[in-house]
Parts: sequence; structure tokens; C-alpha cells
Amino acid sequence: MLPDFILSAWWEGEPMEFVARDVPTGVFFYGFQDSFPGAACYAEKNRAEQGGIVRGMEAWADDLLARVIVDPVLTPEMIRGPDGGLGSARDELAIAYLWAVGYDEPAAKQQEILVRPMPAAAPGPPLRPWALMPALATVPAPTLKSALREIATRARTSPHVVWTQWSTSEFIFDWRVLLEENLKKRASTATGNLRDVIGLEAG
Repeated sequence: MLPDFILSAWWEGEPMEFVARDVPTGVFFYGFQDSFPGAACYAEKNRAEQGGIVRGMEAWADDLLARVIVDPVLTPEMIRGPDGGLGSARDELAIAYLWAVGYDEPAAKQQEILVRPMPAAAPGPPLRPWALMPALATVPAPTLKSALREIATRARTSPHVVWTQWSTSEFIFDWRVLLEENLKKRASTATGNLRDVIGLEAG
């Protein structure tokens, strides 16, 4: 598991630092949808359904930030609040977090703007209990469940162990080492990129 790290963003005209944490895989993916922008099934949806999927992914990102940022303490309502919440800082923090845990690397133009995540000088406070429950006891959506089952099989362990004990960065690293190349070789699979298989739309 990675040590706690600092995410930097501009909020209300001021630079701010947020201490974030590499969390168990189940905490990261809690609430993750089975369809997302860029997926083949997304293109088959009508406009209203696509809009619902986009809003669902935005809600997942808001909830994720509330779970993984340990200082200052934030809630999803604070992040997307009626008064603007975190505003543009929300996207900066979400992109930087995915970058930190190895989920996705920002485009070159984004890297020129964002501050690279850096290790925190000292660990932040513990995760709040609501960030762990019911996340660790919730079975993921079918596509992600299939990915979880496959990585657990390759690692010769229980999916429950991967879901509750592996950190997000460990899950992503093992996915790339154990499965990504084989997925790229499968004619029936469009891509082996984790982001495209179970993740966010490419930037």
C-alpha cells in the first residue's frame, strides 16, 4: 500500500493541499457502474441513458474523493454542494488521485497544469468508518466482478481478500502485470487497458 500522499488543487482562488490515502480495492470501486463513457455498451444507450451514466460516474468520483481524502474531512455534499462545492478543484483532485494510485495517467497538457501527487510528511487520520462500510461488503457490478474473479484466480487467492485487503494500487499493478497483455491479445476484447475495461473515459 502506498503511504499517504498530498493532492494539490486551486480552491476559491487559493492553492490547497489535501491528504489522501491508497484504500482497499472495495473502497475505491464502491458504487462503480457497469457502464461508463467510452464503453461499447455506452454507445448503444439513448441520450437520456447516457446522461444518467455520466451523472452516475460523476457521483462515484465525488463519493470516492470523500472516502479517500482524510484531511480535511469532506463529504460528498461538500464536494458537489449547491454553492459550487469544490468547483474546478474537484476535477483536479479526482485526476490527481487516479494518477497517484496508477489507475490513469493524465494527458501531457493536464500534467503541465496539475501538481504531481507527493508523499505526505506524516500519515493522516484514520479512515472514517462510513468510508469502509458497506463498501467492503458490497459485491461489485458484473463487469468488475468478472475482473475481480480473474485477478484473484491468477493470484491464487480469494476474491474477498483482493476486495478487502489489497490496496487499489496493488490491484491495478497486478492487473497490469498479470492480465493486461493477455487481454490485448484477445480478439474478442477491444482493449486490455484497465481504464477501458472497467474505468473512466479517456481524457
